[in-house]
Amino acid sequence: MDLSLIIPLWNDAIGVRRILAQAQDFGVFSEIIICDDASDEALQLESWEELSPAFRNRIVYLRNDVRMGAGHARNMGLSQVTCSHLIFFDADDLFEDDFLRIIADIDSHELGPIADFCIFRHNDTRLLDRGETGSFSKEEKLWEAVGASEELQQLTEKQAAILCGLAAYPWNKIYRTAFLRQHSIRCTELPVHNDIELHWSSFISAEVILCCSILGARHYVAEDGLRLTNNRSEDRLRVFEAFSAICARISHADSNKKINFVEPLMVFARNLISWIKENIEDEHKEELVSRSQRFFLENLDSNRMTLIAYQNPALAHRINNLLIQGRV
Repeated sequence: MDLSLIIPLWNDAIGVRRILAQAQDFGVFSEIIICDDASDEALQLESWEELSPAFRNRIVYLRNDVRMGAGHARNMGLSQVTCSHLIFFDADDLFEDDFLRIIADIDSHELGPIADFCIFRHNDTRLLDRGETGSFSKEEKLWEAVGASEELQQLTEKQAAILCGLAAYPWNKIYRTAFLRQHSIRCTELPVHNDIELHWSSFISAEVILCCSILGARHYVAEDGLRLTNNRSEDRLRVFEAFSAICARISHADSNKKINFVEPLMVFARNLISWIKENIEDEHKEELVSRSQRFFLENLDSNRMTLIAYQNPALAHRINNLLIQGRV
C-alpha cells in the first residue's frame, strides 16, 4: 500500500516529533504531510537528529501564516497527497503496534485495493489510565452490533449505518485517496467539529467499507488545557454547518441510503447537541436551543419524521420535546 500520513499541527512540536519517530520506525509511510496551522514557531525538522535524511525527504511541511483550524489543515494536506491511500492523524496521538497488522491485512485482502476506506478500533487514554482497553461502552456496543472481529470484513449498508454512529474520529480510518476526491469529501473548516462531515460523508458515499476490531491507534485526551475538546465557546454553535452539509449529501443519495442513514444521523445530532449543551458556556445555551430547533425543522419533513417515529419512537419523542418545549 502506498500510504500518506497527514498530521494537522498547532503548537505541539513534542507530539509531532514523537509521531514522526514512530512513523520512521514503522516504515510503511511513503510520505508524511505536516500541516502547521500557524504555530507560534515553525518546526526545524533538519535539526531533529533522530530522523534519518532519507525519512526527512518523505516529509512535506506546510504552514499557514494565520490560524485557520484543524479542518483547513487536514484539507490542505489532502490537496497535496500523492499516495493511493492516506490516514489523518493528530499530532498528540500514537499508533498502536497492531496498526501494522491492519496495513498488512488490507494489502492481502481481495477487496483491499478497491475498498473506499477501512475503519478500526482505538484505545482511549482515559480508559487505559483505569487499566481498561478500547473506547467507552456506547462505542464498543456499536462494534459488537456489527459483529466486528480482528479479521477484515466488508460492512453491509445497514452495518455501515450502525457503525457511523461512532464519534466522528478522523484518525481511525485508512482512506483511498481517489474515493475522497471523487466524492469531494473534506473536513468542514470550522474551529471545532470539523471532522463530522468527513466521517459521515465517507459512510454515506462509500460502496466498499472494510472494518476490523484491531486496536490500531491510541487517542490521548487531556481533561483540561487548550485542546479543542475543552472549547466551551460559541464556536460550538457552528456544528450545524456540518450537520446541514451531511443532510444535503443524504438528500442526493439513493433511496436505500436515505432510509438507512437519516435516523442514525438524527440520533448522532441529538446526542451531540445534548453534549454541547452540557459543555458550552451558559450565555450560548439559548442560541443552541434555537439553532437546534431550526435544524430539525429544516431537515425533517413529514416523511422523514414519520420514518424516524417508526424506526425510533423514543428519538421522535425527544425531537418533538425540543421543537415544542425547547428541551434538549
